[in-house]
Amino acid sequence: MRDRGPPRGTAGTETSYYLATQPLRVTLTLYQLDGCPFCEKVADALDDHGIDYETIWVEAAHSERDEVKRVSGQRGVPVLVDEDRGVTMAESENILEYVEQTLAPAAAA
Repeated sequence: MRDRGPPRGTAGTETSYYLATQPLRVTLTLYQLDGCPFCEKVADALDDHGIDYETIWVEAAHSERDEVKRVSGQRGVPVLVDEDRGVTMAESENILEYVEQTLAPAAAA
């Protein structure tokens, strides 16, 4: 089970989550903010489907989210990066749809 946020002062650090039945190579990265309900919805959906992902915790201040801007062209979270499929997306509703229609069926296979 994943933790619900980074320890204080650890934004920008990475946390990896692996399931024993999945390959160890994680190709999904979720940029999220501690306490963000939209980020939590996405993380919960990934967890519910047993999908491995890496979390990068971001700073609360938009002006300090340079890495999010670099990967997605904007500073809002959540942002999901799927390296295998060449997909980067923002907006929780779009990400949730992607999880349900693309990632969950692949994880179940």
